[in-house]
Amino acid sequence: MSKLSKLLTRWMMPIAIAITVSIITTGCDDDVVAPENNDIVDGVYTPDSRPYGKTYAEWSAEWWTWAWQTEATNASGDRTHPLFDTTGAHAFNGQQTSGSVLFLAGFLGPGTYTRNVWIPSGKALFFPVVNAYADTTGGWTIDSMRNALDRFATTVNEVFVEVDGRAIANPKSYHFRSSEFAITLPHRNLYEFFGAPYGAGTRIPVMSDGYWIMLAPLSRGVHTIHFRGSMTRPNEPFVLDMTYNVTVV
Repeated sequence: MSKLSKLLTRWMMPIAIAITVSIITTGCDDDVVAPENNDIVDGVYTPDSRPYGKTYAEWSAEWWTWAWQTEATNASGDRTHPLFDTTGAHAFNGQQTSGSVLFLAGFLGPGTYTRNVWIPSGKALFFPVVNAYADTTGGWTIDSMRNALDRFATTVNEVFVEVDGRAIANPKSYHFRSSEFAITLPHRNLYEFFGAPYGAGTRIPVMSDGYWIMLAPLSRGVHTIHFRGSMTRPNEPFVLDMTYNVTVV
């Protein structure tokens, strides 16, 4: 594993360890955006469903592709990547908001954070509660990546999600691993930000593991999404707790 991979595995494994998801409606109407669907239980797509034509594992690869292919900074050097965002101002950078699904991110490190965001109605929200990736930059093979992700999975303790004050049942059943996929890095990418010699256009094979949630579209109004997770590591316990205040318009 490369030096950068070790660093990012240290901090990015729990890229979303905690964004507690509680949804408190104070909004303009009580219309139900999501249609009746046997794949949706308490506002969440079930683990074996294929929301919008993809499995959870496939959506996890899409999420990582977005995360890696979004620039870490702007031309002035300001940190504009969603994983550095502390307010919500950059939450959807690098995303096409015209699609059916929007991605939420955690933070690049432990702590407690709150983001305020506005989204159009009719959008599902996909996010990791705690996740990890492995890549081949240090000469790793597919088996090496799998072994690293197996070790990651043993460190996860808490996986907690609640929606509108109601806990999602058995959140650890939302554990998914992707197949191998590849990312193509942009200018000012996260690898470069952390000092690795991988410039724009570099193509890197990666693999993902983690606990993920796909929320069905929320009704118009104001909601609070909160989820939390924790990991145990030698001399370095990790807890990330985030809150998203979401206004659906």
